[in-house]
Amino acid sequence: METYILKSILLLGIFLAAYHLLLSREKMHRFNRFYLLGSLLFSLVLPVVTIPIYVTAEASPPPEEAMQLLVAAPVATTEVVQTPYLFYATVVGYVLVVTLLAVRFMLNILRFYKAKRSNTLLDYNGATLVLLKGEMLPHTFLNYIFISDKEYERRLTEPELLTHELAHVHQKHTLDVLFIELLKTMFWFNPLLYLYKRAIQTNHEFLADDAVIHQHLNITTYQSLLLDKATPPMAYALASSINFSLTKKRFIMMTKTTTRLKAALLQASVLPVFAALVLIFSVKVEAQSVPVSKTEATLSKPKKASASQSAPLKTKSTALKQGKKVAASPLKKSDSKKEEKGVHKAGLASSGNVGSMKDKATADQQPVYNFADLDPQPEFPGGIGEFMKLVNKEFRVPDVKEDKPLRVYVQFVIETDGSMSGFKILRDPGYGLGNEAIRALKTITTKWNPGKVKGAAVRTSYALPITVNLKA
Repeated sequence: METYILKSILLLGIFLAAYHLLLSREKMHRFNRFYLLGSLLFSLVLPVVTIPIYVTAEASPPPEEAMQLLVAAPVATTEVVQTPYLFYATVVGYVLVVTLLAVRFMLNILRFYKAKRSNTLLDYNGATLVLLKGEMLPHTFLNYIFISDKEYERRLTEPELLTHELAHVHQKHTLDVLFIELLKTMFWFNPLLYLYKRAIQTNHEFLADDAVIHQHLNITTYQSLLLDKATPPMAYALASSINFSLTKKRFIMMTKTTTRLKAALLQASVLPVFAALVLIFSVKVEAQSVPVSKTEATLSKPKKASASQSAPLKTKSTALKQGKKVAASPLKKSDSKKEEKGVHKAGLASSGNVGSMKDKATADQQPVYNFADLDPQPEFPGGIGEFMKLVNKEFRVPDVKEDKPLRVYVQFVIETDGSMSGFKILRDPGYGLGNEAIRALKTITTKWNPGKVKGAAVRTSYALPITVNLKA
């Protein structure tokens, strides 16, 4: 929520700065009205919108459907739970302020309807005149124009003033004010909303002034009338009043001229602002990930293997679990047939086998396909769950003093013969977990069923996320 608020405030600030730098001093008030309202909506919606752009990345690891290697480690943890009193106090304070502002907002609206019910109503050029007792400046709310009954009966209300208020009615300026007031009620802590309200209401006055000048064609008389009516601002927060923001800037705007070409250029200049903000705040570049079946995504804690199941890897497995290192010395003759199958997977090359080196060089020149692009895709005998059981069996957890799961991403190539090669660490949390993951993978001698393209076996890039759950 904090991130959303910060992004929204930043967007509002950028849009408001662009408005004052490019648009506010020019006579294109209709465009400015929609710009202000549109930028408000844009700033509320953009922080929660994500526009993904997918790029092809070689074997990008899937972040959500990660296969887990659950390894138990004797880690003692003590969890201290603290009551978030500050959070509760903040929430209560926010709700209290919103409630008070909402009540004030409703009371302001009820004031207009109460005045309407208790005073005389007259139809007037598509609006409704409400004749109030006492002296006051005309002001507008929705379809109602509130004026002094005495001035109306004595025909003292100038036609320019009524034209001004009719412009507010016909252009539905009250809806803009209600919208910004609702935002101020919900996001009362955002100071930029108060500046937006002032900019919106000032622009309303420019629009109403234009309507008066267009109909009565006498700028000097109208300006003199405004000066004659200059009094303290109205006390009605939601009303549009003739006296709002009576400044030198408003008078200058009446006589200002903005050419169509200049207006078009300025209006077009805000488009790059919108595009840049969408690019910065919403566009997210995502790499295409290797799909992992949900049914194969999670492994449970490995059970103790029986003597018959662990017999083929008895010597090596025992050495690993006792914390001994496996030497990278030349292979024993007695194990040559068994280990030759794993030479390609482990990335080893026999210096005495020139033909093997040539075959490997030729294989390395073949293209490597993305896992998701193949049909059929590579498949491990017994499924990915069986593959992870083997990894889990061989994985030796280093001495890690962490109380949270750690994730390792490893990439390798499934060759056309089903062996594994080209091991590479994509993401390593440290503690030697990346190297241990590669070592454990190299101990697996069972071959995959390779992926195929048009019936021919091809090399496939594969990414494997391994989660070491130290608290399991």
